Amino acid sequence: MIAPYPWLDTPWRELQEKWVSGTLGHAYLISGPSGLGKQKMSESLAATILCEAAELADRPCRRCRGCALFESNNHPDLKRLNPENGSKNIAVEQVRELTEFYRLKSHYLGYKIGLVHPADLMNAAAANAILKTLEEPPPLALLILVSDRPGLLPQTVTSRCHNINVQIPSWGQTEKWLAAELRGRKEWAVFEELTLIGAPLDVLRQIETEAGTLLNDVIDALEAVATKKSDAYDTAPNFNSVEILSFIEALEAIIQSLVFLDVGHRVTRLKLPENRFQQLERISKNLNVKCLFYFLDEIRDVRSLLLRSNQLRRNEIIESLWCGWQKIILATERGDASRSFNAVSRGGKILSPQTT
Repeated sequence: MIAPYPWLDTPWRELQEKWVSGTLGHAYLISGPSGLGKQKMSESLAATILCEAAELADRPCRRCRGCALFESNNHPDLKRLNPENGSKNIAVEQVRELTEFYRLKSHYLGYKIGLVHPADLMNAAAANAILKTLEEPPPLALLILVSDRPGLLPQTVTSRCHNINVQIPSWGQTEKWLAAELRGRKEWAVFEELTLIGAPLDVLRQIETEAGTLLNDVIDALEAVATKKSDAYDTAPNFNSVEILSFIEALEAIIQSLVFLDVGHRVTRLKLPENRFQQLERISKNLNVKCLFYFLDEIRDVRSLLLRSNQLRRNEIIESLWCGWQKIILATERGDASRSFNAVSRGGKILSPQTT
């Protein structure tokens, strides 16, 4: 019963010990940034509990009836809740089905397990409906909620769960794991050249895909606009094929780095090659830090809008954000940077997305 990933070892051992000792709670909220394997940990716990191997150390054995049913997604004592049919939410009807699932007797006289991921995508009605299971759990019921954004869940839900908050490991631990994963692969050769951010699984995805160059591309584009080698309207189309939330996270990370540079620090969650650090230092010269804070607010507003709506035009979002960066440069040149940026941006918003 080894943890799915080394940085999950502590919460994994705690859950295993509680299960073996018979003190496992009825509901857990596993939260933390994306890319940490929280969902895999919840799946691994469910697989371990539903396995029928006699020796606990052998679980999950992947040979017994319970493991075969789990692997085929047909285990009658396991129910997963995810957004369905292209929806951005987990609907109340799904939670009602989960409630009915718990009312039925276990097929194999053991735990009945519900996995809800991402739990923060339950709409208000769904979150209210799940309270009944949290408040009146039947015997041997286990409910696991997994969330990247637990702050979006009602306190009535979070307060009734045992909370497990998973943290991003140190860069040293991430790099050690990446070295083992990428040993002998071509991706390792370019690793040192990349600007990378996030939890280990996100970083691995960045290295394995074109997303690995995204942060470098954003830095290059910021400098091109800042030095007037390009403008917002020429720059924006270069990012139209990028996954929108990945672009927003990359842009936010680099703008945060510029803020940190203003006070003489580096962003610790960012792996930044020295040549890229020097590039950011060039960009940051003469920038007004108040403008950067306003811009960060705009970026976060955009993310919130995207998470709430699927009717936003992504190309217009990207163009608007690059216009926001260009306005920072222009506002700085005018001298009264904070007031100028406030007038052109916060007064009318960088982004006024249209619906389709």
